[in-house]
Amino acid sequence: MKKLLYLLFTITLLGCGSNDDDNASAQTFLEKYDGKVWKNDGFLDDDYDWWRYVVFNNDNQFFTISLVNEQGEVECYYHYADQNIDGYLYEIIENNEERLLINWTFVQDNNQRGSLEYTVNQNKLIMRDLEPETPEGEFDYFSEYFFDIPCN
Repeated sequence: MKKLLYLLFTITLLGCGSNDDDNASAQTFLEKYDGKVWKNDGFLDDDYDWWRYVVFNNDNQFFTISLVNEQGEVECYYHYADQNIDGYLYEIIENNEERLLINWTFVQDNNQRGSLEYTVNQNKLIMRDLEPETPEGEFDYFSEYFFDIPCN
């Protein structure tokens, strides 16, 4: 009888265990990559020698893009959720552990629209630019960058 009680007690303890720790440890994309700097693996445009850096932030200013040319000139673009900044409106559609999906609208140009999808695979940030003209998307790849950038 004593063994049966121990067995039932053990089963009860195991059955009462929960996966709350697993759920609590799941981070969103912005939480997971908060403050991490990514540098594109090639120039932004073959005609212009600009390097592009992306930094994600887990707050309303959810990402920053820095463009730096060979002469050291810097352009900074700060992106805010649900705010019209310089004619662009950004809306975070999905922010889970594996993916960040952003819809953008350029309100100064007849509400031109598109989406940006960010994922990470084997320490590479993959940006997929989804526009109505290219539904399959255009891809750009970024590597981790371990230095500060001017716009952050």
